[in-house]
This record gives sequence, structure tokens and C-alpha cells, in this order.
Amino acid sequence: MHNKPHLSSGILRKCIFAFTIVLLQVNAWHGLAICHGQESSGTASNPASIKYLGADISALAGGRGGFGGRGGGDIYQENGQAGDEISIMTKHGWNAYRLRVFVSPVRMAPNNSLENTIELAKKIKAAGAALQLDIHYSDTWADPQHQETPIAWRNMNIDELEKQVEQYSSDVIKQMKDAGVMPDMVQVGNEITGGMLWPLGHVKVPPSDVKQFAGEIQPLPEPYDDAKQWSNLIRLIKAGLRGVKAGAGDAKMQTIIHIDCGGDWPITKWFFDHLAEAQVDFDIIGQSFYPNYHGTLTGLQQNMHETYRAYNKPIMITETGYPQTGGDEVKSRKYMEWPGTPQGQLQFMVDLVNTVRRVPYGLGVFYWAPEGRGRGNALWNSDGSPAPAIHVLNNLDKLMKSPDSRTPVPLASISSLQDSSDTRPAAKSTSVKIPYKDYIIGADISWVQAAEERGTKYSDNGVQKDILEILKDYGFNFIRLRTFVDPTKATPRDRPYSMQGYCDLPHTIEMSKRVKAAGMGLSIDFHYSDSWADPGKQFTPSAWLDLSFDDLVKKMHDYTKDAIEQLKAAGAKPDMVQIGNEITPGIMTDRGGSTKNWTQLGALLKAGIAAAREVDPNIIIVLHIDKGGDNEATRRWVDAALAQGIEFDVLGQSCYTRWQGQPADWKANFADLAARYPKLAFLIAELAAEVKEAHEIMLNLPDKKGLGTIIWEPTANNNRQALFNNQGAVIPERMALYSQIVKEYQEQRK
Repeated sequence: MHNKPHLSSGILRKCIFAFTIVLLQVNAWHGLAICHGQESSGTASNPASIKYLGADISALAGGRGGFGGRGGGDIYQENGQAGDEISIMTKHGWNAYRLRVFVSPVRMAPNNSLENTIELAKKIKAAGAALQLDIHYSDTWADPQHQETPIAWRNMNIDELEKQVEQYSSDVIKQMKDAGVMPDMVQVGNEITGGMLWPLGHVKVPPSDVKQFAGEIQPLPEPYDDAKQWSNLIRLIKAGLRGVKAGAGDAKMQTIIHIDCGGDWPITKWFFDHLAEAQVDFDIIGQSFYPNYHGTLTGLQQNMHETYRAYNKPIMITETGYPQTGGDEVKSRKYMEWPGTPQGQLQFMVDLVNTVRRVPYGLGVFYWAPEGRGRGNALWNSDGSPAPAIHVLNNLDKLMKSPDSRTPVPLASISSLQDSSDTRPAAKSTSVKIPYKDYIIGADISWVQAAEERGTKYSDNGVQKDILEILKDYGFNFIRLRTFVDPTKATPRDRPYSMQGYCDLPHTIEMSKRVKAAGMGLSIDFHYSDSWADPGKQFTPSAWLDLSFDDLVKKMHDYTKDAIEQLKAAGAKPDMVQIGNEITPGIMTDRGGSTKNWTQLGALLKAGIAAAREVDPNIIIVLHIDKGGDNEATRRWVDAALAQGIEFDVLGQSCYTRWQGQPADWKANFADLAARYPKLAFLIAELAAEVKEAHEIMLNLPDKKGLGTIIWEPTANNNRQALFNNQGAVIPERMALYSQIVKEYQEQRK
């Protein structure tokens, strides 16, 4: 970001700061970046709770002007050992780096040409780190005060400029791809709250109660036509997005739209409402957050929460910074709650990272321009050693408990975010996409491993096959597997589920690998118990009984996250996760997670949901209750969950005629729920023999809100829903029904 002062010296622009900091020439390095909690080759370990801890190191690009290319060799060191910026930062858990690129850098601008950017990107890739590219679409700084059209493009009309932006964007990405430095993320524009490529793409930003400006903003075009200017801006943004995607081809890449309203929800909403209305297709919302410009951490947390609910996109702090000099005087400025000291800078970073990592939709934090030694926002001491803030990952938990911490209270405690009358479900649920097909024909076959161990061989028409192959042959595309914490332990009402450990995590991982190898969707049903969890019993795992409630919440989070990460590492990442099984009465009700105390139940559910989304925000989150035929009870439960601010994607229901009434009752219930909760999707998460009726109910819900059904344990030959006999052979007359259902849904959802 340009024109954000380095706070120890007042209102100074980056271009002035550029001439005052000491710079380094980057030499070759090696290192192992961390992501999703994997340890680096150094001493820091990422707590696996934030995907990216990054830095904008564009100053290291060679060239003229204030930033980069001025030599100096290895001016950084640690414990007396000379090093360079990236190798040292990577050692301490920094796993991503951001580079800006100018079209044709003008004199006195940093020489962030594409050529120099590619050379620096090679070193980032060699370090094993993620690369974020920031396309400025200017010959110099593009920021809230300046978005100057490149000199060579200034005589173009909007049609010509749109084509130029698309072609330039494509060329940039293609050249980087060809050079072996394909970016992992690409920003289309930098801090474009007021638009880009002015004057054609300049829009008028409404007054803000939060945001503080420094410097003059270039005047709007006269006469100003808001509709016309927004039309121009949307065309330019879409052109940039088309271009970067064309340049990437089949390479994986995520796109970012970046504004500078970290603590300002009203302006964020104003901007992204325009993009949503125009159906602008991108992946990540980027925000700048410098406290003196963008408000408090509480405001940032609220903005992230509301942004995700409204637009269903993960959020990244793409720029931040805080001074290590200036002392207590810094705290006299608006929103500056930390002293300008090395320890104050560390506490700021701890508080910011903790704020972002505590929400499942927070992807990461990027620090802007860490270069320099012992001054301004630099992350280095005057002797070139790492300042305390470089060690942020090792201090997240310790300093969150410090009396100096400004980490905001959890979202559930902020009444302004969700009052009791607000029954909006999570925005993510507006378009739940089912992998492998757009409709689930599923089965829970958690007993199969034990049956196979006992010698059961599955077959169809006399031919022995893997059970997954048989199910696929009849149209099944999804498998659900339950998992217990320690199935060798008894509960107050059940003897041990399995002394051999079936349905523990290792067994679940092995079966999940088979499911994925078969090309089927995977749902993991966390019971959060050592044995059956259902409406009659939700017992805490024996190993967790002595934990305080706060520690129990943390344990549920950590257990869930660890389980999903192990599945992911084994190549069996679930597509869908149930946070609890038939949790109508709650989870771990013997320890207070009951519907009699929704605050505590909400804390547990949020912990499990957050854990799953920290591993992958695209995992579909299911909450499963057993009120398939009871509309009043279902509404009461869902309303209570939403009033707690619990964000989930799918409401799953058990539908057995023995307990949940007749299919007509299910139909009436789901029809009302689909109308009442328009952002939720629905799933019959457990089903017995009423297969045809259940699928008709799901298929006939409006807007594809019925995701499908999961038959429960069809391999158990004593069940009404059994599809296999005692010898493991297919029962043809029952299995044939599924072939018919496949034809029906294919016709209905063409």
C-alpha cells in the first residue's frame, strides 16, 4: 500500500520511507515453507490455525528509486549467522510472500517491473513458499489516493482499455507460468475501494465513520455519473479476472479483490454489493488493516464476520503493519492501542493473527514491507537480527493471555453481530455444491471393515467385487463413515463398541482412502463419543472427562482439526463433515453441551465447525438432528442454533418411520424448512427402507435445496434397508430401485 505512513515519524509516504531504509540484495537461499501446520526446517511451528503468514517483500526487486536493487549483500543475521530476509523469515514460519508489479515503472517509482518480479519470484518458489502477485495496473503506486492509468494506455476509451487490461493480465500470468513461477494467488488491482485505472474506472466512495485518509485524493471525473463509472469499473475488473485466468490455463490459482476497509463493514458492503450484483467471479476478499487508518480489531472481526455471511468468500488481510519505534506516543493516536516498541509490535501481530485465525473464513495475514533495521514498521532490529514480531507464531497462545492483548472477545459475545431475532443462516449455504454429482445417493457403510475382517465377501450376480464398486454400479456416489474417539472404551450406557478399534480414526482413514480411490464423495460423521451418540445419549469421551468446559471446547476443536488434517494428508479429505450425530439434545450433554444451555452447546459446535473450515473452507458442514417429521421441533432447534451465530451449510435429518413419522410428515417438514430458511440446504442424513419416497422429497425441493439421501448400513442383513444378504450378495429387487432413482434425478436435474 502506498501513502500509509511509517508511524514512528508521522505522516510519511512510502516513497519517502523508501529512501531512508537500508535495503538488501537477495542472494540464493533454501528453506521449507509451512502450510496447514507443517513444520518448517527451522524452529518455529505453525499452529495450523492460519493458512498464510506472509509478507510483501516487493522492496527486494532490483532497480532504481527507493526500493531494492541498491546492493548491500546479506545485511540480516541471526545469532551471528548472516542470512537474507526470506530464509530467516521462512525459518520462523512465514510461508507466503507477496510481490507487486507495475506496467512500466516510471522514474522514482520502485522498479517492480515484470522482469524484476519474475526474478524475485524464482527465489520465493525456491524457498517452497506460496506466491501472491499484486497487479497494480499502473506505472507507479496504486492505492486509495492514486490509481493512475499507465502512460501508454491513457488515450484509450473504455472499450480499448477493457481489451488492454485483459490482454496485459493474461500476458503477465503466462510469462510467470512459463518462467516456472506461477502465482498461487493474484490480486486484480491494489486497494481499489475507489476504483482503478482512473479516471475511467474512478467511483465515488461514501463517507466513512471509520476510515482515516492521509493525503489528497485525485478528483472525480466531471460531470460524475455513478452508474457509468461503476459500469466501467466492473468491466475493467472482469477483464482483469478473465485475463489472469486465461494466462493461468489449467494451473491452479486463486483470485483476490483487494480494498482498504479492514474495520469498516458499511464501506465493505457498499463495494462488494456492487460486485455481487454484477456477478463478478473471484475467490478471496482482500483487506488492508493498518489500525490508524482502518479501525479496531473488534471492527475488523465484525467486518470479517459480516463479509463472509454476505458473500460466502474467505477473507485475507493482504496488508498490515505497525511501528516498532515511537514508544507510548504512538498510543495517543486514534485506534493505535499498542506502544511503538518491538514488544508492542509483536503484541499487535499476535492480536491480529489471533483475530484472523479464530474465524474459519480468515485465510491469513500479510505484513507490508518488513525491510529496514530498527525503524518504522520494519521487522528487524538495528543489528539486522529478527525483531520479536518475526517470532509471532511462537507467541500466539502465550501473548493472547497477556494483559496487553487487544484480541477481541469471541463473536458469540458480541450482541451486535447476531441478535436473537436474526435467523439468517450462513451465507455459504446459498450454493452448496456437491462433488461428483449435483445430487447425493449415499450410504453409511461403517460396519464394512469389521464384516470383511470376519470373512464377508461382497458380490453381485455371482461375481465377487469390492463393495464400493458394487454400490457405484447401482448409482451410489457418496459414502458416510462414522468415527468414535476411542471405541475400545465403554460409556455409561454402552459396552465398548469395538475392542479391535473399528471406527476409530486410523480405521476411518483406511476406509476413507478406499472411498476416494473409488472416486466417490466422502462424509465423516463425528460422534464426539467413545460409542454411539444419538438422541438418547451423547456421552463425553472418557479421555476428555476431566477437562474444564473451556478446555473441552478447545479439545473438540483440536481433535476435529487433527482428524481432518490426517485424512487430508492420507489423500482422503472429506467433502462433507457432520459435527455430531443426531445432536437434537446436544453434544457431550453430560458435560454441559445441552440444548438446556445453548451458549455452551453453541461454543462446542462453533469449535468443531471452525476446525473443519480451518483445514478447508470448502468442506460442507452438516448439523444432523432426528426430527425429520416434526416441523415445530426442527424450527425451534434451528432458530436456537442460528441465534447463537452458528454458521453451517446443511441441515441433516434422520427419517425412519419407526421414530420420525411417515414420508408425508417428512415432506411437509422439508417443504416448510426450505421456504423458511432460504439459505440452507437439506439432506436426509439417515434413512431406512423408504428410499423412493425420500428421494422424491429431496428432488422436489426448490432451487436444488434437497441434496440427497444417505441410507444407513445397507450391508446389515437384519435391517429393513438391507441391500445385501447374509453372504454379502446383492439383493437384486432392492438394489434395482437405485438404478431407477438415478434415472429420475438425471432427468429432473438436467
